[in-house]
Amino acid sequence: DVPHGKERRFCIFQGEAKVSAAAAEQTRIGSTVAGKYRLLRLLGRGGMGVVYEAEHQVTHRKVAIKVMHPESQVDSANARRFLNEASAAGRIQHPNVVEVLDAGQDSSDGSLFIVLELLAGIDLATFLMKRPRLEPGETVALVMQVLQALMEAHRAGIVHRDIKPENIFLARLGSGETVVKIVDFGISKAINPEKNIPLGITQSNTTVGTPHYMSPEQAKGEPIDP
Repeated sequence: DVPHGKERRFCIFQGEAKVSAAAAEQTRIGSTVAGKYRLLRLLGRGGMGVVYEAEHQVTHRKVAIKVMHPESQVDSANARRFLNEASAAGRIQHPNVVEVLDAGQDSSDGSLFIVLELLAGIDLATFLMKRPRLEPGETVALVMQVLQALMEAHRAGIVHRDIKPENIFLARLGSGETVVKIVDFGISKAINPEKNIPLGITQSNTTVGTPHYMSPEQAKGEPIDP
């Protein structure tokens, strides 16, 4: 049992830590990553990193840049998972897979980063909170794009392992058309080792993924395939 006073002080400390982290994230706006990507605004926060809108200093292209949390980067497994996303998605050239433009480590503070195409739109999980039920035609059009992206990933020797509404982004193009983009290849795995793809950070018989969206063999930690 924790004495009430200590528990309260611990909660206050946690709150202060979160405020401090959020302040640090905002402070980075206006700075550059890798000497070439100027951070413009905060787009979102994830479990391992923060996503900013940024602009390339030479080409002036607007991009999304994911910068890893310093506390997450201390764990080598987290760092490998973070870079795994760039390595996997970067090998798949397909209109329904988010494009990876760059990745590396910032020389100024050692932060790992991934540069992605900047997408406008909404992820499917958020969309389904507004419209819980899709029309059959909408569903078929959406799922066909997801399957096309996965087929290309499998041809490249990569299995995503975490397909769920949160990782299906409905990107709105300038023409007004909506295109599906598969994102977050952080726990993807190579299915053709002979292709020399350095992916997969988990040992055999280890379960990773999101329980409600796993196949039975993935839930049991067994080898998985397309």
